[in-house]
Amino acid sequence: MDGFGRWTVEIRCQYTYGLKADGLIATSYGKFVRYLKDFGFDVYTHPFDWRQHLKDSADGFAEALKDILDRSNGQSIRVVSHSMGGLLI
Repeated sequence: MDGFGRWTVEIRCQYTYGLKADGLIATSYGKFVRYLKDFGFDVYTHPFDWRQHLKDSADGFAEALKDILDRSNGQSIRVVSHSMGGLLI
């Protein structure tokens, strides 16, 4: 129970039937990525799979972010996220 006398339940999706998010939705974010690249920005994308536990998604994002930071040669980076992806940050 939570602090308000309500039952809490954690739902974890363990079975995704072989499905995996492997990229951004090009129709939604493709223009934005191209716009940033046209202005000389290096753009890295990281797909978010809403079926996975948020902690697992955050761990995957942290690993990807570390790889990007290692290649950035000390240059600052900016992270842009949307919707549930904002919870990872």
